[in-house]
Amino acid sequence: MKRFQTVGRVFAFCAFAAFANPVFSAPITYIYEGTGTGILGAQAFNNAAFTITAQADTANITPWVNAGGGPQNTHLSTTIAITGLGLFDVTTPSHTWLAQNCCGGLGANLSSNWITLGELAFVGIGYGLDTALGPILDNSPSDVSQFVGVDTSGGILDFDSINAVTFTASTDSVPEPGTLSVVGAGILGLFLFRTRRRL
Repeated sequence: MKRFQTVGRVFAFCAFAAFANPVFSAPITYIYEGTGTGILGAQAFNNAAFTITAQADTANITPWVNAGGGPQNTHLSTTIAITGLGLFDVTTPSHTWLAQNCCGGLGANLSSNWITLGELAFVGIGYGLDTALGPILDNSPSDVSQFVGVDTSGGILDFDSINAVTFTASTDSVPEPGTLSVVGAGILGLFLFRTRRRL
């Protein structure tokens, strides 16, 4: 009896975890690296290296009218690491977008642009934001003046200037919790099979 009670608990856990942690359609990470000057909360930084890492799911890619119908992907989470200050969550909703043969980049979700890139290797190849790409360097990103008033876990982020920015999209990932739940369910099935054979 105790054995079947244990099996019941394991099955219930796997079922709950699978529903609570759905597997991504295809995880993708957009990375923006550069140097910039500005202020975060009460801490100023000058020509400091920064890395913005945005986690997203290709299932969320949709056309965006402001990008001429080009793709945009609302981020699931975004962080910024600034040399000398640390790593912070960006809590203002954000997205990566692209207008073919024009420009693309990082911005407030379906709103103002923070970093706009115009390199042909990014915007001139029919890229759909759904595969690995880069690194691609843009020596003169635009729209930086709009990268202000951004909420982060370290306070309000305002950039005064940003130098060259490198964009990379990566599809490398570790198994999602939902994937682990599926594996757990498989192990449970094997356990049940062996238990039945012993009875």
